[in-house]
Amino acid sequence: MDSHLLSHLKELALRASSQEGITASPFLDLPSQGELLRQFHEEKLFGTKAFFFGGCDDAERARLIFLPSYLDKESFLESEISSSEYIVCLQVAPIGKKFAVPLSHRDYLGAILGLGIKRETLGDLRFEDNEARVYALPNIATYIEENLRLVKTEVVSVERIPLFSPGFALHFEEVTLSVSSYRLDALLSEAYPLSRGLAKKHIEAGNVTHNGEIATAGDAEIMPGDVISLRGKGKIRLMGEEGTSRKGRILMVIRRYL
Repeated sequence: MDSHLLSHLKELALRASSQEGITASPFLDLPSQGELLRQFHEEKLFGTKAFFFGGCDDAERARLIFLPSYLDKESFLESEISSSEYIVCLQVAPIGKKFAVPLSHRDYLGAILGLGIKRETLGDLRFEDNEARVYALPNIATYIEENLRLVKTEVVSVERIPLFSPGFALHFEEVTLSVSSYRLDALLSEAYPLSRGLAKKHIEAGNVTHNGEIATAGDAEIMPGDVISLRGKGKIRLMGEEGTSRKGRILMVIRRYL
């Protein structure tokens, strides 16, 4: 992880604990989130209460929220859903939707970044039925509202909507797997399913991503929250474990995205 970002996160944690106020990082991608969780205890980063928050369920890009001692995660979320003080959700759609040309996730993201916006100020961009939902820092959301007029050749409308609004949900099923260890190749072989040898070949061929980065080692440690994708076979997220089987294998709960 970039040393400047790490220093900034430590400063945010110190401010939250010493000044008794909420602080928040820019949006972090999955590799950065995974690296932080591997270095520190979950929900206690740099000695301060913390958690990742992206403004929607199963967000892949998220802000790291540091909490003062008097505030808990549930109270923060209750306030944030009504106020959108830390993340704003924008719905962007062609004005003439019925006659609009087909747009893509890339078209929307390109149009927004073309406004001169930095990626770390944006969370997830979700695309469905030729429309998009964009999660952004509040000041950046205002800038997008004021300046985004075209996506590709289509004139678009931009509207603020509440966090966790219905629609645009990721479709998944939750499955419990019996896995031998917290190794990437072990989970990969059970989740798709594959032989251990074929899982290794897919990793060596660069067909597997782990938290957004191409996986290079089958023995890489996996943790709850990790997102794993096998090219052509879809994406899974490790949610946690439910104990062990009679044979001593780990019972892992995953979400398989449909």
